[in-house]
This record gives sequence, structure tokens and C-alpha cells, in this order.
Amino acid sequence: MICIGLLGRHIIDYTLPLLVHLLIDRTKKLYDIMNNSSTNMNTNNLDRINDDLHWLLIICGHVLTEEYDSDEQKTIPEAVMHFSSEQVKYCDLKKCVQIAQHILQQPQLDLNDETMRGVSPVTQW
Repeated sequence: MICIGLLGRHIIDYTLPLLVHLLIDRTKKLYDIMNNSSTNMNTNNLDRINDDLHWLLIICGHVLTEEYDSDEQKTIPEAVMHFSSEQVKYCDLKKCVQIAQHILQQPQLDLNDETMRGVSPVTQW
């Protein structure tokens, strides 16, 4: 997993938006399954989405943090910090704050591509 995190940080401008997209997609699918009123819930689909979310979160943790063998501290890598600071040029900070506040009040907000346009991938995490 450490190698996957290193690879993800190596191409961070591709990795973070992709991981955000996958997390949003799988979360929507889980939400749809959980809110399906039918009693015939397919547990195979639920297991698959659960596994996807499990591995996506582990990968995200390894991309966004860096481990040091000696003291087992995790820090935010320089690549992520640099990418985040570069995104400020292309982001609407006011929109980022509004979406964060709206999500806290209404968790089922539709996070489609149009809604998230102008929001930094690092902020979306």
C-alpha cells in the first residue's frame, strides 16, 4: 500500500480527482442500495460496494499521508501540499465553504460534476 501511495503522489494531479470521483460514485451507489425500499436487497451488490469503499479509503489514506518507519508518524506529503496550493488558483474558495456547510446540514447533497466545478480535489476529501 505504501508503494501505491507513492505512485499516487507521483501523478497527484491525476490521482486525486480520480479517487474523488470513485468515492462519490461508490457512495451514491451505497446510498441508493440502502434507500431502496424493496425487501429483496442483493447482498452481493452491497458486499461489492462495501469492498470498493474499503479499498478506496485505504488507498486515499496512503496517497494523502506519508509513513515513516521509525516513529510511525503520518504526515501530509509535500506533493499533496504543493498540489493543494496550486489548486487555489483554479478554485472558488467561497463555493468550497458553501458546499462544506451545505453537506453538514444536508448530507444527501447531489455532488455531481457541475456542483463540484471550482472545488479543489484536496478540499473535496
